[in-house]
Amino acid sequence: MNSTLETTQFMTHRSIMMVWAAFFLPLSLLGANPPGFSIGDTVSIDADEAWEDEQPDIVHFSGNFLMKAADWSVSADKATVYGDLDNPQTVRLEGSPAFVLLLGRSDSGGGDITGTAPEIEYHRNANLIQMSGGAELRKDDSILTSEAIEYYTDLDRYQAGGPEGVRIEVTPRDETSDSD
Repeated sequence: MNSTLETTQFMTHRSIMMVWAAFFLPLSLLGANPPGFSIGDTVSIDADEAWEDEQPDIVHFSGNFLMKAADWSVSADKATVYGDLDNPQTVRLEGSPAFVLLLGRSDSGGGDITGTAPEIEYHRNANLIQMSGGAELRKDDSILTSEAIEYYTDLDRYQAGGPEGVRIEVTPRDETSDSD
């Protein structure tokens, strides 16, 4: 890295820390949380680099991106977050592969749902995950693979296809009861 870029990154990091300290530190000293903020709703974001877009409410990340919330998480090499960071509308991911995890969302017993693909868009407000470039969706004891997959999280429905077709692997559930 050249020294101008390092200085800019340091200044950006320093500016973010100053804004954080100016707003959140006084509230924490008073024992208060920002309006609408609850510890259970905390969203954490880690990445090697972050920068704001010229357009409002768009933040770009690169390198080791990881975003975690109470019931979902995403990771990728690159990411763009649209909307407020604490409640994003859309998260666009690029990686090898990018990864999305929805906790306790499957229809049988609240198991986790995971998706991997080189490109993922998680549209939280639309309850839609779009994966492309060779995607895999895992839910309960089933695996769906295809070039592209759209998964509707609120309806628990998918649509998949591509030049190589679709592959579905299902492990039969043991329907026997433990009472003999």
